[in-house]
Amino acid sequence: MSSSVSLTNAVTSGDERAVNALIAKGVDVNESTSGGQTALILAVIFGHTHLVKLLVNSGADPQLRDNLGLNALEWAKRRGSTEALEILTNPPRPTPKRVVEEPRTPVVETPPPAQPEPETKDTLSEDEKSRRWLTGLRQRLDEQEARRNASRPQHPKIEPAPVQPPPAQTAKPSEPAKPKPAARSQPVKGRVLEPPPETPPATGKRKRCPKCNAIYNSDLVAYCAHHIVPLVDADEPIISTPPKANPPLFWIMVVITLTGSIVVGSLITTYFYKSNQAAARSAATQGTNIQKGFPELGGELVGKAVSLPEAECPLNGPEPLTGTVTVRVMVDKNGQVYWARGSGGDWLLRGASTEAAMKSRFSPEKLRGRETEGTITYTFK
Repeated sequence: MSSSVSLTNAVTSGDERAVNALIAKGVDVNESTSGGQTALILAVIFGHTHLVKLLVNSGADPQLRDNLGLNALEWAKRRGSTEALEILTNPPRPTPKRVVEEPRTPVVETPPPAQPEPETKDTLSEDEKSRRWLTGLRQRLDEQEARRNASRPQHPKIEPAPVQPPPAQTAKPSEPAKPKPAARSQPVKGRVLEPPPETPPATGKRKRCPKCNAIYNSDLVAYCAHHIVPLVDADEPIISTPPKANPPLFWIMVVITLTGSIVVGSLITTYFYKSNQAAARSAATQGTNIQKGFPELGGELVGKAVSLPEAECPLNGPEPLTGTVTVRVMVDKNGQVYWARGSGGDWLLRGASTEAAMKSRFSPEKLRGRETEGTITYTFK
């Protein structure tokens, strides 16, 4: 290996042995080229990830910037190199030294006494669960019915007075015996018997559904057949909930009108604002003189351009600037310019030419999948 080889040239060629040898000799790991690109930036640009890791471990600074104002992190983002970006953002830390400890005598611990496993209870079947639920429900319904009957006023039962035998009298022979009165159930000639009073039906048997008000006359029915809700006593008053009042139509129309006016007003304001901005932008463009530079390819880039924009240099004075600017560019495999540097001409023309060269695009098929260097000459007339 020649001693004249610099660290940047070794990194550009991807020679790891040469890089290791130069770092061992004490070469500055932040060595840069004439374009201000350090060895770490060149390793990121040319995709030498193993050299990126080597330079970072040797103390290379990823924050140093080149003449374009980009550092190694920004170049890794432009090139889309996730591995290099990971190395630069998370530099490897030195592994701590392992301390060899003396072997210790193992302590034998007696295992705790085994505890008896809890007995698992047999789970109830679904039929048994349903039967118990129905039994509990029937019991609650009976308790509610008994509580409801207890709250009603109880009428005292009228017990018939005990029949006392008449006092014994001596029958007179002259008076005939009186006939005994016939029972009410048997008709007597010449007398109209009153019908027995009708007893009202027991109210405890009549139940009503609180939703559809259907009447049920059986104690065995506790739920409505249509709505599946518990039945209530038919004598309880029917309390209907009042219908909810709908919001008036007037307030609905007011809200809709206000919302529509706000939306239309915002749209009109946005339209006028954009129109004024476009008019101001066009007026500013018309009041500025622009000097254009016509590009011409050179070197290996001839005939491989896809997009070659013209250089536009704004002029502040009335006199135009003329001259020729040569921009040296570096193109990656995808046909995108990732490095450009101009020479010659005025500094305004060089800036406009460099900006136009960075926007140029080339055909990847014609580049044959490799990086290429060349020149773009801009002529300002």
